[in-house]
Amino acid sequence: MTNAYIKKTYMTNNYMTNRCMTNGRKTDALRGLFRSRR
Repeated sequence: MTNAYIKKTYMTNNYMTNRCMTNGRKTDALRGLFRSRR
């Protein structure tokens, strides 16, 4: 395995993790809105 390959996989994994984190925050915010409305 070359360094470029490791770097590429690391960047993609980091990107996916960041996307999951932002998606989780969005859902939590929506849940908070629904809770406050009720």
